Amino acid sequence: MRTKVFSSAVSVLAVAAVPIVLSAQTPVGTAFTYQGQLKDEGRPVNDTCDFEFELYDAASGGSQVGSAVSTNGVDVVNGLFAASVDFGEDCFIGEARWLEVSVQCPGDGDFTTLDPRQPVTPTPHAIYAKSAGFELPIQVTGSFDFPAAVIEATNTSTNGGYAVAGANPEIGTVGYVGGFYGIFGRYGMTTYGWLGGGDYGVYGGNINDNYGGLGSSSQGVYGYSTSGYGGYFQGMGYFSGDVGIGIEVPSEKLEVDGTVKAIAFVGDGSGLTGLAGSTVDLRNVALLRWDLLNSAFRVGSNPLHVAFDGANVWVVNSADHDVTKLRASDAAYLGDFPVGDAPTGAAFDGANVWVVNYLTGDVTKLRASDGANLGTFPVSSDPRYVAFDGTNVWVTNGGGNSVTKLRASDGAHLGDFPVGHEPRGVAFDGANVWVVNWADHNVTKLRASDGANLGDFPVGNWPWGVAFDGANVWVTNSDSDTVTKLRASDGANLGTFPVGNWPRDLAFDGANVWVTNSDSDTVTKLRASDGANLGDFPVGDDPRGVAFDGANVWVVNSQSDTVTRISLVR
Repeated sequence: MRTKVFSSAVSVLAVAAVPIVLSAQTPVGTAFTYQGQLKDEGRPVNDTCDFEFELYDAASGGSQVGSAVSTNGVDVVNGLFAASVDFGEDCFIGEARWLEVSVQCPGDGDFTTLDPRQPVTPTPHAIYAKSAGFELPIQVTGSFDFPAAVIEATNTSTNGGYAVAGANPEIGTVGYVGGFYGIFGRYGMTTYGWLGGGDYGVYGGNINDNYGGLGSSSQGVYGYSTSGYGGYFQGMGYFSGDVGIGIEVPSEKLEVDGTVKAIAFVGDGSGLTGLAGSTVDLRNVALLRWDLLNSAFRVGSNPLHVAFDGANVWVVNSADHDVTKLRASDAAYLGDFPVGDAPTGAAFDGANVWVVNYLTGDVTKLRASDGANLGTFPVSSDPRYVAFDGTNVWVTNGGGNSVTKLRASDGAHLGDFPVGHEPRGVAFDGANVWVVNWADHNVTKLRASDGANLGDFPVGNWPWGVAFDGANVWVTNSDSDTVTKLRASDGANLGTFPVGNWPRDLAFDGANVWVTNSDSDTVTKLRASDGANLGDFPVGDDPRGVAFDGANVWVVNSQSDTVTRISLVR
């Protein structure tokens, strides 16, 4: 029997979760949504499976509460699934509960119980509040002069509880109250703070040197407006921590995801760091010539790879199922072009761009001149990357432990050739195709003319990407934080060179090799002749693919939804 492993990334979402769940005209029900991740022998499951859910009063052992709930035919995509579970209202009476999940996928002899049981968060227990007997909506009407209020609540606890808390999930408003103040709060005896009212999404007042605003574990103040200001500050502002514009979790005093426009910069720039190159021309900073420094450009969601077609760069957007075309000379946006599900890799064949579609097990051929779709061609399961050998394209199949050879002119299938386990990157050296075998910690050399296996060559732990520099093959070793240099003629190991954390892909610029480090948010520049480290350069969040256009290095930042252009011409 296959071994099922249940990931710890689990959430239990209740659709009937408010402090008091009441009987309105249309009952909200007692079902909640269960989400999780399922792996089979370490690999995410892609199948349709049956699930059984049982509720217990202990993390192990204990007694079952209520009856088991079966949910059949649940789609599991890349290991992720969601199922609606309904134990009714009698099982949640304010006591701790644990959920035991069993799963049966096609080919399994019986249900497999996933371990451990998952604790049920307090949200579904709110179903128990239906016994309180309140009816929705609750309406209170009255006329009271200031400072009296229609509803007044006092919390005498000294442990930081709320007097009143309200939320509307439909419009995202927390505690909307009409009248003179959007929200009125009183602290102590003399000092007031208020939010809302007028033309402001949020208005924060300050009296007697105390602060006005709203605080929570997520946002100190959250403002939203469709017509006016989301937030308006008049006078000085003080931020004791880091500030992000377009960045949810900034790591610097000011971090901006986008273009910065300013009238002037004050200071001599002596403290500037983190810009590409060993020196910074401060005249370019003073003149706002950011185009002469590194630039980041917005693309689609979760970009993973990039390819250059001689004039333009093509960025693969995995979460959007499309590719973005940017003009290399000025990064002008030329369009988004749909492909298959969850694309991961791309390559140019001299006229067309080939895009690998991971979830649909095929590749899409786009005409580079206008992005026209020239066809979709099946390969094997879990395809990852693609390379062009001058006549044919080669696609690595992570689930098939093979590479597929397609004729570039018409997409004709010319064969599947076995390699190692879970192949990733692929590169052509002028005569042979090199395939990275992630799970075997080696690379396979195939003769391009007939796919003959010319040998397997060990590298570092969990290798990922591969590139050819004209004489040698460079391989990233993700878990070793290194790259290995192999002589292409015979596979001889010419050295292993340290780079950043969890290196992914590589590109050759004619003299140097550029390596993306996904956990360091940098690219490392190595001199190809001897592997000397020429610098680490900051880019966006979780860099993956990298390409060279003859003048610039392009790096896709998968968690920033951007591509960084590093100019080699200063």
